Amino acid sequence: MYKKLVLYLIFCALVIVTGCAGDSKDNIVSQVPLVKTLFNGESFQFRDIEWFINEDELLKQENINKDDIEAHLVIPGGYRSPYTVRFEELELNMEARYIFHDEPNMFVSGSYYLAFENKEEYLVAVEKVKGALEAEFVSIQKSQGDFNPLQSPSSSIIWWAEDGSMLTFMTFVDIPDAEKPHAIIIKVAPRHPSLDMPR
Repeated sequence: MYKKLVLYLIFCALVIVTGCAGDSKDNIVSQVPLVKTLFNGESFQFRDIEWFINEDELLKQENINKDDIEAHLVIPGGYRSPYTVRFEELELNMEARYIFHDEPNMFVSGSYYLAFENKEEYLVAVEKVKGALEAEFVSIQKSQGDFNPLQSPSSSIIWWAEDGSMLTFMTFVDIPDAEKPHAIIIKVAPRHPSLDMPR
């Protein structure tokens, strides 16, 4: 039930935000593959950023000017990076997003986001990303149910590390009234103390 609620809220946010994401951002080319920016060998971790650091520390580590960062239009405490990250091994550009808890100010989630006008291009990207994640995290506990990237509004696969940190691969298709109606989100979060890791 909790998972469905979270996915529904993300879907609602995408309906509003997807059409606002432009293609004019500068790219930086990642020096490591996508999967290496999601895991530190023991725990899921976003871009080697330590969990629970404050906003200023994160911006310094990511080399982002505070004046350039974009506030997320829907998610409180959310920010969109002023650049996209190019992963050459996947031939994909992804927008980095950061979520902060308000009081106290601390980094609690990071994600990559990409959206598509063309459904075929979206499906190709889904297979590329899904294949890379499954190959890298084959030994890590996974829950996927009946994953289907054409399932509306969304479908997902979740991996849990031993420490309870998690990686969620989400797909959204045919988002109503969106300029780019098909989207992928790759979200990383630390273990939440109020949630038990499923067994």
